Parts: sequence; structure tokens; C-alpha cells
Amino acid sequence: MKRTIIIVSICIFSVIANAQKNLRCIFFYDPITSLSENDLYQKQSGIFDFITQYKNLKDANVSADFARAMAHKDARFVALSIGKIYSYPGVSPKQEALIKRYKFKVIQGTGSVKFKKAPPLQSAAALYAKKYNEMLLRKINAKDSH
Repeated sequence: MKRTIIIVSICIFSVIANAQKNLRCIFFYDPITSLSENDLYQKQSGIFDFITQYKNLKDANVSADFARAMAHKDARFVALSIGKIYSYPGVSPKQEALIKRYKFKVIQGTGSVKFKKAPPLQSAAALYAKKYNEMLLRKINAKDSH
């Protein structure tokens, strides 16, 4: 009986450890400090890679990422870097005043791409940011209406 419990416990911990290792993350940077961060709110492991970033954006569960951000009290908008300006997909010009209040983080890799085999990261990032920002706007609007 004890042996079975130990074996089951080891199996459960192995599954949890492997799930933690295989978590996908999306890299952002703070436009003020230029410090890199990820959406897992953990110390960064690994380095930024365009192809991995593209795959992770394309396969992202935006709702889960948004919930994780809210759990960490991160109510910043998501932006794209377009040259020397920022774009906020899903945010109308009327709503841009909220960006000054809540701040923003930029999806890493959305600036100018310098290599030929770069994946279409900008379009995947725009879709992700639009969904994320729309969720954030709904939360802000619900909060302000109470």
C-alpha cells in the first residue's frame, strides 16, 4: 500500500514538473525601462526567438493569459512596436486615454525585423493584442460602471 502511494505521488509530481517546463510564454518588454519580461510572471529562462514567439502567439490561450495577468494585478494594455511608435490593437482613439492611466507592455519582436526567414509575427501579435485589449477594456468598463 505504501509503495503504491509513493509511486503514484512520484508520477503526479513528474507530470506537474513536466507541465511547468512545457509552459509556453510570450515575451514582452517595458517601453520605459526596456526590460524584458514574460506572461508567466517568472524569472526568464531561455532567450527570445522569433519563431518560438510566433508559434506561442499563434497558439496562445488569450483568456488564460489575461486571467493570469489579472491574478498578478497586471492591468496594462498590450502594444505592438511599429517603427518608433506603438499600436494598440482593439483600442479605439477615444479609448487611448486609458493607456496613459493603465500603461502598456509591448510584444517583443514586433519592431523592425532584420532577417529574411522571419515568420509573420506582426499579424499573430496584432490578433493576440486585439483579443487581450478587448478583454481588458470590458473589465475596465465593468469596473467603472459600478
